[in-house]
Parts: sequence; structure tokens; C-alpha cells
Amino acid sequence: SDGTVDLIGNGFFDFQPGYGLYLDMDGSTAEAGQITTILAFSLNTGVDYTLQFDLAGNQRGAGDDSVGVMVGLGSIYSGLLTLPADQNFTTFSFNFSVPVATMASISFYGVGNDNVGLLLDNIELTARDSQVPEPASMALMGLSLAGVRALRRKKS
Repeated sequence: SDGTVDLIGNGFFDFQPGYGLYLDMDGSTAEAGQITTILAFSLNTGVDYTLQFDLAGNQRGAGDDSVGVMVGLGSIYSGLLTLPADQNFTTFSFNFSVPVATMASISFYGVGNDNVGLLLDNIELTARDSQVPEPASMALMGLSLAGVRALRRKKS
């Protein structure tokens, strides 16, 4: 939405040979584009999340050229990333958790207007359960360990 984003690579405007297909965030109309997930993600409390993606400069050979992209994750995160034109693909990673369960979409918005912008690839959102064991679970584990110890003493 809002401009164009081009799918390039694999021999077609392949600024990063051998990297496969990737997105040019400042598509072919000189109007930087935006991509947003179609569906929002359900984010829960007690879970640690990681948003990870690869970015590269536009690779046009202009030494003083820098390109940018706005990264958004609903109300949880929003930030501008800029890279020099000659920057190869670099992995960016943001770790976060949410104080209350919420829904959020991931969006990337190109910043530029010259037909070749920041290159984007390998977007991943992963979740890892970070809940601390409940006191009852800890007590049960403690009783189990005490039982094992008592059995060992009895055998001795």
C-alpha cells in the first residue's frame, strides 16, 4: 500500500547475488511503499517475542546515499532504520514482551523516492514462553525431590 514495493533478485535487478528473492522498499514508481501483514498477530503476556529481519542498503554505488525503512509492530514498537547504500544484508532483531494481551500487525514502510530503496528479506516473528513456574508446581517438584532422596536413604 502507499506506493510500490518490488520483488527483485535471482537475476532480476539482483543487487545481492546469491541471496534469492527480496523486497525493494522503494519500488519502481519513485514512491516508497509499505507492506503490512494482512492479519494481526495475537500477542500474549508471559511470552517473550523476537521480531527479526534482514536489511541491506540500495546497492546503487552512491557513496553518500543512505536509505531507510520505518518498522512498526502496532503500538509496541515503531522505529526508523537507516543504512548506507553499500551495506550488505544485515540481520536486525528486536526482543519484546507485552504487559497485556494485544493484537498487532507488522509493517515496513520505505523512506525514499528514487526507485531503489532499502532491501528487505527474511521477516520472522517468533515466540518463546517465559512464564515463571507457579508456586504449586515448584512445591510439587520439591516434594518429588524429597521423595527421591528418602528412597535413596531407605535403600542405603
